Amino acid sequence: MIGEIEIALWPAWAFLGLMVFVVTLAATAEEARRKRDRERND
Repeated sequence: MIGEIEIALWPAWAFLGLMVFVVTLAATAEEARRKRDRERND
C-alpha cells in the first residue's frame, strides 16, 4: 500500500528535488557574481 503511494508520488518528488536544486544553484551563482562585482569595484 505505502509502496504504491510512493511509486505514484515519485515524479512529484523528483520535480520538487529538481526545483530545490535549481533554486539553490541560481542563488549560489547570483551570490558569487555579486561578490565578484564587489571585488572588481573596490
